[in-house]
Amino acid sequence: MNNKFKCTDGTIITLALDVDLNKFLANKNMTPNAGKVMDLFLNRGYEMSAIPGSFIKMLSASEKELSELPNILDEIDKLNLKEIFNANLEVRSFTPSFLNRVKEAMEKGIPFVNPDNTFIKEIKTAEDFKSFTVEAKEAPNNSVVDNPSIVEPHEVKQLDVEDLNVKSNIISRLGEINSLNSDSTLTFIISSIIANLDSVLSNDNKAYRILGERHIVESALQGVALTPEMQNMINNTILAAFPENNMNMERGI
Repeated sequence: MNNKFKCTDGTIITLALDVDLNKFLANKNMTPNAGKVMDLFLNRGYEMSAIPGSFIKMLSASEKELSELPNILDEIDKLNLKEIFNANLEVRSFTPSFLNRVKEAMEKGIPFVNPDNTFIKEIKTAEDFKSFTVEAKEAPNNSVVDNPSIVEPHEVKQLDVEDLNVKSNIISRLGEINSLNSDSTLTFIISSIIANLDSVLSNDNKAYRILGERHIVESALQGVALTPEMQNMINNTILAAFPENNMNMERGI
């Protein structure tokens, strides 16, 4: 099968084997910036050896879209999300509006990727994402229907100052871990933990005073579908940053 795609500017790319070239013949005449687009991604370490069909229209980027791309790609790098975006090579993934939704999800602790690193369907359009965030806010345990990474519903009591301090400490430490490890699976795990913190802290009755923050992190992982590889990553990368009874040691108990 001929899976080579020659663009208007002479750039030749290799398409993924499952791409039907005939569906994209019309795009060939609209790719004068294809080489520039490819260089932007390749220079930042993206894997572009087999291009999916969903990315072909990116090669038709206008001058305006091309001018926006460097800032978008730089922002993705700063967020340590390159591997996730590389697993979602499609035009909408690299737009300012989509990136803003991802950032909002991260800020609110809402999981935005599936276990296979593909973006959840709810984040792909502004309308779906708006409904999704409303559901996440209104759900009794800050959970989202049909998201397997969220723990079972429980009544959530409002967190007090001490609970919020514990939550802030955990999120801060998880953020440090994520910034030091560019791994999309780790990002999924961390976002799942953050999404469950309110529910766990609300129902913990301050057991963390004795058991420490590690206990909260472990509880926040209950209900998350984990592979052996993910569990190993949790043990060696995440839980290693939360020693047993760390709060007690800090308080001199």
